[in-house]
Amino acid sequence: MPEQDFELWPIPVQLIATMVRELSRHGITAQQLLAETGFSEQDLATPETMMPYRTAQKIIEKACELSPIPHLGLAIGTQQSPSSMGVLGYGINCCATVEDAMNMAVKYFRVASTLIITEWRQENGKLYWLTKPPVDLGKILPCIVEQEFSMLCRVHPMLTGQPLNVLEAHFQYSEPDDTSAYQSIFACPLYFSAEENQLVLAAEILQQPIIQANPLSVLAAERMCNEFMLANPTADDLVLQIRQLILEQGNEYWSEDTIAKRLNITGRTLRNQLRRVGTSYQAILNSLREQIAREALTRSTLNVSEIAATVGFSDARSFRRAFKQWTGMTPEDCRNATAV
Repeated sequence: MPEQDFELWPIPVQLIATMVRELSRHGITAQQLLAETGFSEQDLATPETMMPYRTAQKIIEKACELSPIPHLGLAIGTQQSPSSMGVLGYGINCCATVEDAMNMAVKYFRVASTLIITEWRQENGKLYWLTKPPVDLGKILPCIVEQEFSMLCRVHPMLTGQPLNVLEAHFQYSEPDDTSAYQSIFACPLYFSAEENQLVLAAEILQQPIIQANPLSVLAAERMCNEFMLANPTADDLVLQIRQLILEQGNEYWSEDTIAKRLNITGRTLRNQLRRVGTSYQAILNSLREQIAREALTRSTLNVSEIAATVGFSDARSFRRAFKQWTGMTPEDCRNATAV
């Protein structure tokens, strides 16, 4: 799958809303940040609003370009609390121990308003909290990692009543000109241009109890997190399901509403879910048809009319026109290029 479609997920708007509020204090308006995105300031005030991954990325890029704040991510992260993560934050706040909280954060990271994947590992008495972007985030990587790591430093004392003593902090990007803000927050050796983005902690913190632990509330939060994940699948999750349903029908190509019924959702819900991950049923169908047509042209002796019927076209002329739109070349050109 091309990078632009790889592991994308819809983003709850809490992070963007916090960023907009912070920058508004410095004279940068929501309209400036949201221009040409299709989203309004009212959308940011609606908890149910979801935003395609790439749209959120573009807004953060604009925010970083316009921000007069040297380290926007640190400014955002140090303002956040468990509630900033929505229902996931509620669940984390009710876990029994830090280890339970970290496991929940890793399992349901998409429920929070984040553009990066989190994980942790334990080795030789140390705990490594790692973050990695699913795609190249370019210039906004520092902002995203700053926000994630500084939020962890702020949230941990709220959960446990104990300060988070960071042993080392590693960042994949180059060292900024001024690291004083980093030193103030992390208070440990800093390593830039590192192989991974990670905070190194003492493994003993895993057993620290969460102050407001509540097993029943954790179960309720997990149920809500699971419901969120089902209602807001990743591009991979949903696209693969749809592609599989299409392939199962052979040469019969179902309508979008029929596919939705097989997924036990309405057509409108399916369209909304696909829009959130930046695609559509027609785009998925066209991609699959192109793939099947290319394989038939390069690996079989079927003529163009037969291939057209295979991918759901009533005549060769319509197929030729569609194939040219998909690939920039005619079916004959595709076959000849392979034969050379």
